[in-house]
Order: sequence, then C-alpha cells, then structure tokens
Amino acid sequence: MSVVLQSKVQGLHKEISDLKATVDNLQLENGSLQSQNGILQKVLAMRDEQIRVMQESSKILDTGPDADGEGLMVPRTTLTLSELHKGTEMRITADMLKKMTPEEVIKIWQDYVTEISSVLVDANVSSEAEARIERLINEVCMLCMRFSVLNPVSCKIWTTRQYHLSETEELKRWQSVMTTLDMNKTQKQEIVALRKMLLQKLQQLVEERRQLNMTIQTTLPSSTVGHRIDLEYLKANQAVVRLKEILRSEHNAMLDFVGTVIKKVLKPIQVARLMVQAYPSKPDVLAVASAVAIDCGVDVMMLPEPLKPIPFLPSGEPNPEANRLEDHMGPLSMGVCQSIVGASEDGSSVQDNKQNIVV
Repeated sequence: MSVVLQSKVQGLHKEISDLKATVDNLQLENGSLQSQNGILQKVLAMRDEQIRVMQESSKILDTGPDADGEGLMVPRTTLTLSELHKGTEMRITADMLKKMTPEEVIKIWQDYVTEISSVLVDANVSSEAEARIERLINEVCMLCMRFSVLNPVSCKIWTTRQYHLSETEELKRWQSVMTTLDMNKTQKQEIVALRKMLLQKLQQLVEERRQLNMTIQTTLPSSTVGHRIDLEYLKANQAVVRLKEILRSEHNAMLDFVGTVIKKVLKPIQVARLMVQAYPSKPDVLAVASAVAIDCGVDVMMLPEPLKPIPFLPSGEPNPEANRLEDHMGPLSMGVCQSIVGASEDGSSVQDNKQNIVV
C-alpha cells in the first residue's frame, strides 16, 4: 500500500514539476510578447504621428501656384523647409521630389547636417538650441521620407553610392559611432527587437521572391502551339506584378524600421549626433542596429528564426488569438511612408493592406 502511495506522490510531484516548467515558459513568452507589444505600439505611434502631420497640412489652403485655373483654393501638398535658413523658405512639390537626383538630395541633407552640427555645440546648455535641433531633424527627415517613397530608385542609388567598405569594416565603424550616442538599456533592447522583426519580415519577402523567380519560364514553352506561349506570358506577367508588390513591401519595411528608430526610439540629440558622425553620408540605421545587437551579445551573422505561432494553452485548448501573429509579416509591414505621401512613384498605394498588426 505504501509503495502505491509513494508512486502516486512521485507522479504528482512530476506533474507539479511539469506544470511549473510550463508556467515558467509561458511567463517567459508573455514577457517577450509584452516587449514586442511595446515595439508595435511605437511603430503605430510613428504612423499616427505622420498621419496627424499630413492631416494638419491638408487643412492649410493655398491660393498661390497650387490654385487651379479658376482660382479655386486647393489643399497645399508642398513640403516647406523653413528652419535651415531663417527668413527664407524652400518649397518642394511631389513632382520635384519624383525628378530629384541623388546629388540634389545629398546637397540639402549635408546643408542640414552642417547646421545641426553647429547648433549641437550649444545643445547641452541651451533649451532653444535643443528645440531647434529637433525642428531641423523633423524637416530633413520628412524630406528624406517623402523622397524615399516618391523616388525609391534614386533613394537606393544614394544609399549604395556612399558605402564602399566591407561589412566587417562597416560594422566596426558603426560600433564606434554607437558609443557616442549614450543609449540606455531600454533603447538598445527596442532597437535589437526592431532589427529582428525587420529581418523576419525581409526573409519572408525574399523567400516569396525566390519562389516567384522559379515560376517564370526561362525557355520557350512551345514551338508548335501559340496558346502555350500565351499561357506562360500570363503566368510571367502575374509573377512580375507580384514581384513589384514585394519590392514595394521590402522598401516600405525599411522605411518603417528607419522611421521608428529615428523618431520613436532615439532622442533628438542622439539622432543629431548620429547624423553628424555619419557625415557626409547618411546613417545606415540597420548597421547601427547591428552594432547595438553585437553590444547586446547577438550573433548578427545568424538570421533570426522565422515568426512562430503562439503555443497552445496547458489545457490543450487552442488560444483563440494563437496564430494571429502568423497573419502578418511583422510590425514593419504597415507602411508608415503611406501616411506621409499616400502614394508611390506610380501613383499606387504603398501600403500592404493584406497584412494587419495585432497589438
């Protein structure tokens, strides 16, 4: 009898131990999800802020060059830069941004960073200097974001033209820059989490792009009947359309990542230091995030694991919210840039409406 009782007690102890391990795992996952939720809220806040700015701008009516032929007042969509040179304004329309060359944007960027560097000297002792730095950063960031959305090819040319070092040398450079930013632990954790989410998003898009490439016929499907050739044409055309959507999503993911780090994680003074340290080029925010990840002990040469569904509850009943995270491609699919200009270079929406964020 005592042997049976002892066996039951041991069985209960094992069940308790297993349940405790399950609870510990769930608590760990809950903490991870809460941290991810905080990151998602920052991305959403970034998007809401840009929408608010654009809504306020659309309320301003202009009877100048933007008025129509009948003299009716129309919403002003021109970007006005007024902080760089006091008393003067630079007005840049969407059409100008679409035609702008990388050299033209680089010149404006460098003028802003030069001004920021001169004001940065007094930022620690003057609240007005700090406020002006924030205004300068807001203007140049809005310019760069609109340029990136309306003229993505020139934006990529600008980015690729400025770096000629190996990845290892680049990382060393940004590790050195990172030490000047004085980031706290929370900022570092958020940047590492955003980097992971970005890479998970890009991995999924690149994999879909790879599969699309495999569907495109590279040899003549038939030499005898025309309908086979027409069928392959339709399949290839469909693949190309989807490929453009994927490229747009990749571009938007990078913009969302950069915008969230710059506007919602780093402080204006830190952004100013980053811009000055990167001069004459612009900061590589992913490289900065990788440098932060290295500082936090992350192996940046290893890609993060793909997104996983939320596990089943201990009772065996599926969590009704379980697989919603699989329904989106990460927090960087919302298209913050959509809220800034509303349309891509071909006039189509840049937001991927098929992907939703659960917060």
